[in-house]
Amino acid sequence: MKIFHLLKKSSKVAKMGRFAEFFLHASEKKKKDVFKKAAHKANKEQRELLTSARLKTS
Repeated sequence: MKIFHLLKKSSKVAKMGRFAEFFLHASEKKKKDVFKKAAHKANKEQRELLTSARLKTS
């Protein structure tokens, strides 16, 4: 019975995504860099959407 329990636990760990695994093992500096890059990309995309929305309403 315990063998099946261990297999069940390991399958959950195997399902963990690369994103979660990165944040589990990465250093604080790397985590901050990833968040900054994601924020800059999101801001750029939002500015582009705002500009295109202004052009459509004008």
